[in-house]
Amino acid sequence: MSGGKRELIRQATEALQLKEIILFQSRLVRPEPFPAETDASAEQQARYSVRLERLDPLDQDDGASSLIQCFVHLGTRLISSHDESEKDDTHVYVEIEAEFRVTYELTVDELAEDAMKAFAQFNVVHNVWPFWRQHVFDLVQRGGLPKMEVPLFAGVKL
Repeated sequence: MSGGKRELIRQATEALQLKEIILFQSRLVRPEPFPAETDASAEQQARYSVRLERLDPLDQDDGASSLIQCFVHLGTRLISSHDESEKDDTHVYVEIEAEFRVTYELTVDELAEDAMKAFAQFNVVHNVWPFWRQHVFDLVQRGGLPKMEVPLFAGVKL
């Protein structure tokens, strides 16, 4: 991580206080049944994105300090394992997606937009990741789904 990005994240970390993490929306789909044959194999894929919104005090009911909301969209799915020649013949067996809303209070008068963006891309996903892992684990257990791994979050390169 570059020194400039590190400094931006430090500034944001000092200026933001975590208020809440909530599951904003969730989705579980099973487009195709998992094959019954024992030699069937599947590949797991994952993705995530982060969206940042700043709420001005005028937009809030209580007129308090500014809030920063980050929406973290996470997804994982099991697809059929195949070689490169069968690229168009991918089967999706199960897909789990969730969006978490993370709210932070801005404890200073101003924070640079670049600092908020760097913080959102780096730190917010770390804050949400344990909730995501638990969510996937719960859905897999309750849904009787094949085992899906959500590894520890290794971070992002800035």
